[in-house]
Amino acid sequence: MNNDYDMYSLCIMGIFISFLGFILENIWLAITKGFIDNRNMHLPFLLGYGMVVIGIYFLFGTPQKVVMFGKWNVHEGGKSLYFVMTFLVVSFGEFLLGTIMERLCKFNYWNYEWLPLHFGKYVSVFTSLGFTMIIFLFMEYVFPAGMRLIYANRHGLTKIACLCITTAMILDFLISFYQMYQAQGGNTIWKINLTQGGLNRQVM
Repeated sequence: MNNDYDMYSLCIMGIFISFLGFILENIWLAITKGFIDNRNMHLPFLLGYGMVVIGIYFLFGTPQKVVMFGKWNVHEGGKSLYFVMTFLVVSFGEFLLGTIMERLCKFNYWNYEWLPLHFGKYVSVFTSLGFTMIIFLFMEYVFPAGMRLIYANRHGLTKIACLCITTAMILDFLISFYQMYQAQGGNTIWKINLTQGGLNRQVM
């Protein structure tokens, strides 16, 4: 396991990534469907993104320092291997989450059947490659610099804020998924339709 940073610093990065995930999904919705929404959560954080990216760091390090499963340093062809392994993690993660949500909550969390080269509803080569490229570039250029900045500016208040936000994110995740399970459907709280005539905001 990589241990270049302490858990507080990694939690702060996880919070940042979870927020970026919320933004990224709404950009995708805005482009493909013409609206944005709360992404089934109450807070603007998607915990899964933070967990996956930090998990990839623990498993494979970064493209600059590839460490397979935290044990074996990879030098020759390390970046290519990192890209392939990230692609596999992303694809499996989407399949697993989508399948679990369909089984437990009886609705499609997303559906890629309209895309070419899809494998069932929840995995497509197009989206997996897109997510993989974003993660790869983030881990190569943003993650190391961001972690150095976070690590250099740790103090008591930062740790307290980290604990509070992380706790709120976990509670929001659990509450939101319980509500989806109870409703057997999505947890849409607000939705903004982006139209040529302006914004149409709906509060559910």
